[in-house]
Amino acid sequence: MEYFGIVNKIKDEHKSGLYGRREISETEFEDFLSDFSDSDNNIIINALKWASPVTGLAYSTFKMIGIVKNDNTIRIRQPLKTQEKRIIIDNKFLNDDYDEYEEITYGLFSSFIKKNVAPFKNLMQSKSGSSLIILEKEEAHKLYKHINDGYFDEGLYVSHPKNNEMLLPLSKYSDLIERITLQETMGAYEALGAKSISVTDITNTQSDISVSDSVKGVDASNELGKTSLRKRTFGKGVFDPERAMKNKYFIQDLPSVMQTIESRINGNLTSQSHTEKINLSVGLDINVYNTFNVVSAKTNHNRYWSFEVEFYDKNDV
Repeated sequence: MEYFGIVNKIKDEHKSGLYGRREISETEFEDFLSDFSDSDNNIIINALKWASPVTGLAYSTFKMIGIVKNDNTIRIRQPLKTQEKRIIIDNKFLNDDYDEYEEITYGLFSSFIKKNVAPFKNLMQSKSGSSLIILEKEEAHKLYKHINDGYFDEGLYVSHPKNNEMLLPLSKYSDLIERITLQETMGAYEALGAKSISVTDITNTQSDISVSDSVKGVDASNELGKTSLRKRTFGKGVFDPERAMKNKYFIQDLPSVMQTIESRINGNLTSQSHTEKINLSVGLDINVYNTFNVVSAKTNHNRYWSFEVEFYDKNDV
């Protein structure tokens, strides 16, 4: 998996290339580039374009620059000819040594250091071995989209799990997944003629109601542990199935939401209530989620949401 470290400026002495704690053989370097050859990652694809002459990759052009001391620090091991500067640190070349090297990581992990937490190690070991690509802000904006078409701050980012042209900040990951999922649901239902929509987080209610309570007739709809996430009401609206599904990434993995949409499109559904399990760590290794998701107060990345939607009769829209 590829993670991104965005910084104001990469130092002049830090050349574009593959960095590690040990020397990298020509075969390993070739294999590394080959692993990314079919990747959707724009950064790596661009690097390959600029590294490859018309006649194909000439690995002889990637000789070591200067003399590299075997002191086990993270430093450039193979340079890349790229248009923009980038530092690529790959897990397989770290010798299982995750002591940070601040000069190369630009302090990107300093704010995440907590007791018994190894942020650099957790990130690099995720998904059976990952890469960290350090970019300057200006270059990140040329190559990737911000979630709100805004401006990238310095920090750690990861690709949107459903759209690799967009980067999401690690520290706000679950909050953004929650917001995107809610926006997609609201947008789809509204485009299909919704009169009112209500979404409630009932995670604690779902987990706290025991079998004995159910036998005693305890009402699982009690207010304990429920959090209202969104409520919307609409005037007499439209019926636009194409707009309902345009740029919708997450709701296609939610069976009950999709069933509601299909029933509305193909029939004349006027109301629906359902519960969905929502995974707010989607696309991330759980150790990375727990390490870098510092903004959200949620400790459980698996949530249960209750959806209630009422539609106008299709004959009236």
